[in-house]
Amino acid sequence: MQVGKYKLINENKVARALDGNPNSGGQPTAKVVKQSDGSYDEAELLAYYDRLGGAIENKEGSRVKRGSFWDFVNNKPYEKPEVKLSFRINGQEVVVNEAEKMPEIVKAAQHLEKETKKLAKDKKKK
Repeated sequence: MQVGKYKLINENKVARALDGNPNSGGQPTAKVVKQSDGSYDEAELLAYYDRLGGAIENKEGSRVKRGSFWDFVNNKPYEKPEVKLSFRINGQEVVVNEAEKMPEIVKAAQHLEKETKKLAKDKKKK
């Protein structure tokens, strides 16, 4: 599901964010407030989806680090999210603020990944 410039990967968690998680009594809790016309605040959906641990990608396909939209310390959505991107390079997690320039090592790793996928695809064709 596309929400603004972000893609929410897990449809089940999107539904749980919109409709609520059932508590021990079976009643839905912690959900996005829907307007009478069925619309909702996209920022609120991103926050509740993030709270559930749903995978989020930006428009370039980079993974958004969990906790970018939900403040786990204060147990509420961030008023102004600070989106961080997470990359796994040589077994290490590299975290970059989305607003900052991408480090060269991340660009190199992304290029290598694309080339590896292209070679594997070309190999299958033969």
